[in-house]
Amino acid sequence: TTNIPVNKRFFLGGENSIRGYTRGDAAPRDFSGNAIGAETFWLLQAELEQRITRSLSLVVFADHLYQSVEEMDDFFRDPLTSVGTGIRFRSPVGQIRFEYGYNLSPRSFDPAGTFHFSIGSPF
Repeated sequence: TTNIPVNKRFFLGGENSIRGYTRGDAAPRDFSGNAIGAETFWLLQAELEQRITRSLSLVVFADHLYQSVEEMDDFFRDPLTSVGTGIRFRSPVGQIRFEYGYNLSPRSFDPAGTFHFSIGSPF
């Protein structure tokens, strides 16, 4: 397990995982601040969506991430949590999503939050 290639590790963050981060930026870091990826992770997501019109809805969400660089040694040590809100529009080409995730427990190099725009279902 100590020599898992970088392309086999998990780099979470983005509109389809923990939404307070851009794609791959929630990954564990080394002492220099470089993303090294996780060997294991546990992502918990909850969201409530309220339809306003036939094609427009509001959403509130919470994303919580546990991850480990090596096996399960430090799995619960530094959890990351994002909460946020967004607007979703059902269009002929698919669902269009505008969302903002705010980080409740950012690390020293993490952003306060992140805006996301995507087309398609979140799951």
